[in-house]
Amino acid sequence: MLSDTGAKYAEEYGFCHFLNWQSWSLVAKSADVRPERLDNDSSVVLKDWREVPFQKLLTFDLKQTADIDRSMYLREALRLPESVAKLAISKETGEVVGMCQARHLMSRRIGISLFGAGTLVKKPSNGKFLT
Repeated sequence: MLSDTGAKYAEEYGFCHFLNWQSWSLVAKSADVRPERLDNDSSVVLKDWREVPFQKLLTFDLKQTADIDRSMYLREALRLPESVAKLAISKETGEVVGMCQARHLMSRRIGISLFGAGTLVKKPSNGKFLT
């Protein structure tokens, strides 16, 4: 349990609020992976990140990270050699609702990063987060 002082700062700076991360891993032979067997979501369209105004991606990312500005990081991360990044765009609103990036890792492995709109967090009522 947090002390009174700890609780005060946890609330003031958002340390008592956590994103609802859903982390999982999967190991499979590439030959066994068949993307065509995945369900298709007809409410979104996938686009290469270069086809979407960068500000739309930043707006989505700020919601995901509780208003932490990662614009400089994203500019570099999206340009990693031998990586692919796709954005899910709502057909209804035209806004970014998801992001996925696949990139090479060491030892002939790949890493996949997903961000979906289901992991949003609300700001505390006092509006203060450490940024």
